[in-house]
Amino acid sequence: MSVPRSRRALAAYSFFLAISLGFVVFRVLPVRSAPVDAASGAIIVLRLGLGLGLLAGSRRIRALAIGVVSLTLVAGLVATSALAVSVSVVAGLYDSVGKGSAIVFALGALLVVPYLVVFPALELRALAADDA
Repeated sequence: MSVPRSRRALAAYSFFLAISLGFVVFRVLPVRSAPVDAASGAIIVLRLGLGLGLLAGSRRIRALAIGVVSLTLVAGLVATSALAVSVSVVAGLYDSVGKGSAIVFALGALLVVPYLVVFPALELRALAADDA
């Protein structure tokens, strides 16, 4: 049984996101935080399972895919909102040093937005088009 190209692409992106998120959260971030580690770990496991399910060609994977992608999108929106609030607080409280730190937070937000907000939204659109 051949897996459609769109499902292979979604599976590849799920694997990419799981691996890159695991690397960033568990290797790059200097401080451990239980909520961040737990949420990231859940997304990593769900994304790996989604990728395997998409490659296996399961017919019932669509409902799981919509749930996992929606969870990723919500986590991305929460992370982006938290970074935006951090940018404003740091820039407002700590004059010139705060402005430099705010730039670093803003760059972090710019790195989060494509992978955890834009691409999951496109995935939801692709899953909706797959149903039509």
